[in-house]
Amino acid sequence: MRPLSLAREGIRFLRRKRRVAKHGFARYPGSAEEICHRIVDECYDRRQGYYRTSTGHFGEFYTRDFGWCARALLSLGHRERVRSTLAYALSRFERARRVTTTITPWHEPIDIPTVAPDSLAYLLSSLALLDDRRLIGRHRRFLEKQVQEYPKRFYDPSTGLVRPGDFSSIKDHAKRTSSCYDNCMLWLAATSAERLGLHGMPDPDAVRGRAVEELWNGSYFHDDMAKDGYVAGDANTLPYWTGMVADRKMLRSSLSAMDSAGITRPFPLRYQLHKQRRSFYLARLAPGYEDDAVWAHLGMLYLAVCGNHDPYRAGRAAAQYLSLVERHGTFLEVYAGDGMPFSSPLYITDEGMLWAAMLLHALRAGRPPRKEFKARERER
Repeated sequence: MRPLSLAREGIRFLRRKRRVAKHGFARYPGSAEEICHRIVDECYDRRQGYYRTSTGHFGEFYTRDFGWCARALLSLGHRERVRSTLAYALSRFERARRVTTTITPWHEPIDIPTVAPDSLAYLLSSLALLDDRRLIGRHRRFLEKQVQEYPKRFYDPSTGLVRPGDFSSIKDHAKRTSSCYDNCMLWLAATSAERLGLHGMPDPDAVRGRAVEELWNGSYFHDDMAKDGYVAGDANTLPYWTGMVADRKMLRSSLSAMDSAGITRPFPLRYQLHKQRRSFYLARLAPGYEDDAVWAHLGMLYLAVCGNHDPYRAGRAAAQYLSLVERHGTFLEVYAGDGMPFSSPLYITDEGMLWAAMLLHALRAGRPPRKEFKARERER
């Protein structure tokens, strides 16, 4: 990442921290659903034609976050905005000759903090969901080159998995080796490329087989190839959310393991990170940010995974987040272990997250409303 770009981002974050400390979060009126709809609308930059990640300090395009929200945005009827966002991202990426984690508010593609296996995976999966052949055709040559370069950068043919490397990931500051998350992204990139008719990726079935063989221990997925024995939230959500694993018995076992590890409380879902894997600097500047904090985007992925398997569990998670949205008047990024909005000396949780679309999508998909959840709680 370029030092000037990093400095700009840091300054924006610090300015917002001071503003929020003085004035509080920007609150939206209305019910939780109304607040979420308002956030989704305001995250769309009408002038540039793309979805920002938040109305707060993440006011730029993140390939990863947009990939999480693409299906939800389409289900909510925002097809033209999704198409415009992907057209914007593709034009910037093609000009830079690479796909990155981020496009700054100054329209510069950069990797924060470094190159990531999931950037191309989420771009391709979003394009596959949109299924706009004209847009794909316009950028096919660029996409084909990216697909062909991807295995050279991230794939280890000797193991059939993501090669070890210092890659950006869902836990940007964690020290992991061929993580379960990154291997889910390898599978997602491969299967999405196949759907788009792009060639050069490893066989998705082979990737799935190797990932399950190496990382599933019979009860849950290990966080990475070190297999340290702790239960990580992303490692036991993304295999099912991506569709790489569809085995209901394995899903039930992963959910039970997360419950036993305490990472679904006070509400889903904590990352959970082994102490030895923490970034030295992050642990001091923002202690707890990527280990025992509760992350709303992971909560939304968890909610989606639970939806068809356990409606009660999904309803409980939805009810908890609806209550949080109404309490704070916005959709927050991350919470401390005690359930309060995360804050450290140099960082405060972002607000107005585009992830609100995923909560709206869950409600539209028929998750039990709060009244039904509360009634069932009384019965227990």
